[in-house]
Amino acid sequence: MWHVYSINHEVYMKISYKILLPLFIVIVMTFSILTYLLTAFNEQTSLLKGFYAHNLKNLEMIVSIDAHFSSSYASIPELIIANMMGTQKESIKKQAEVYLHQIEKCLLDLKTINKSQYSQKEKQLIQTITQALIDYIPFYKQIAEICITGDSYTASEKYPRLEKKGMYIKNKLKDLISMESYLTKHAIQDTIQKATHNSDTIKVIIKVGGFASLFLCA
Repeated sequence: MWHVYSINHEVYMKISYKILLPLFIVIVMTFSILTYLLTAFNEQTSLLKGFYAHNLKNLEMIVSIDAHFSSSYASIPELIIANMMGTQKESIKKQAEVYLHQIEKCLLDLKTINKSQYSQKEKQLIQTITQALIDYIPFYKQIAEICITGDSYTASEKYPRLEKKGMYIKNKLKDLISMESYLTKHAIQDTIQKATHNSDTIKVIIKVGGFASLFLCA
């Protein structure tokens, strides 16, 4: 009877060994995968938060600056035409003040852009645009004042110089948008590549764990 018990116990231990060890490996493998997934998810979340906080937010602001400046850029010809059409000076003055406020806001927004993660090339381009706007605003005020006084001829004579300054700013803003768009695209691709790499690593872990379980069960 003791002999039978020993045989049964031995068989039981062998069966338990074949079942429990693979089960233990599966549990460890599952825990490892979940830990890896959580770590990868936290990493991706952190990357995306940083990406939005810097790249996308700044790109949105730069596009907004470009849009506001573009509308203000074409305002002097409107003021000159309004003057020629006999529009009241007070109305022209209010219109000029609205456009001037837009240009000044462009300058303020440009100064408040978060440049902490920018390269030297980006910082230099922003500084160039900032200085160009600082030079542009007084000249814009001067021509706007001429329009308000009713001297359309003098305003028309001075406008080409302002137009040249404005076109320079517009081109630099386009350069900045192109640069930021490229960096944004690169950042998105980098995020996708890291996510793909994490997915491939998980597949390898699953395969290795599966083969190990089959080997031990054999």
